[in-house]
Amino acid sequence: MDQAKVKRHNLAYVTAAGRRAVYEEAAPHYQGEFLAMAEAALLGEADIPGIMRRGSRGNGLLPVGFVHYKRAEDGQRLRLPAFVPETEVEAVITPYDLLAGRIYSKDAWTPRTRCLEVAASIFEAAVDLGLQTGLLGSVGLELATGLPYTDDASDLDILVQAAPLAALQELFVKARALSMGTALDFEVDLPNGYGVKLAELFMDTGTVLGKSLDDVQLLSKKDTLEYLK
Repeated sequence: MDQAKVKRHNLAYVTAAGRRAVYEEAAPHYQGEFLAMAEAALLGEADIPGIMRRGSRGNGLLPVGFVHYKRAEDGQRLRLPAFVPETEVEAVITPYDLLAGRIYSKDAWTPRTRCLEVAASIFEAAVDLGLQTGLLGSVGLELATGLPYTDDASDLDILVQAAPLAALQELFVKARALSMGTALDFEVDLPNGYGVKLAELFMDTGTVLGKSLDDVQLLSKKDTLEYLK
C-alpha cells in the first residue's frame, strides 16, 4: 500500500474478506440494533469505506472506523473502530476527491439535504478563492457511498488545505454566511501532517491543538502560521 495515502480522514475501501474479518471480531461486542448495524455496514451490499483514524499501525495494520448511515433509536450512530491489514485495502480516496467529481461532472447533481447544498456552495466559494476543500463526516460518507448519511441534524465538517491565512479567513466568513444555521467545523490540513481547527487560528492564544494519524499535541501557533503565508 502506498504510504503517502495513509493519512487521517482518508477513506479506505476494504476487501469483502477484510470486512468479514472485522465483523467476526467485532460481533461479540455488540447486540440488538447495533449488531444489526454492524452486519449491514460490513457485510451489506453497499461498499462502505473505513475512515482512517489515529491508532497504532504496527504489523501492517491500518486503524480505520466504519459508520452505519442510520441513527439508532437514541439518535447515535454506530462508529465501529477496527484494524485492517493494509493488504486488504483495495483503494483509497481523499476528502478532496468527494465533491469535486460531483460539481464538475457532466451529469446533473441535486443535493439531497440542506447540509449537502451548503457543502456545494462552500466548495464553489473556495474554488473562487483558489482554495481546495474536502468533506468529512456524514457528508463525506454520503458522497462516497450514495447512502443517506445526512439529515436535518447533520453538521458540516470541512477540510481545507493550508493556504494564506487571509484567504482562509475570507472563506470562513463566506461559509458562515452561506451556512444559514448549519453548524460548520473547518479543519486546516497542514503540510506537517497535523490538522488544526481554523477557528483556533483566529483566537488570541500561543498554541493550537494539532491532530495527526499518530498523536494529538499542542503546536506553536507562531510555527503553524508559517505554513499559512
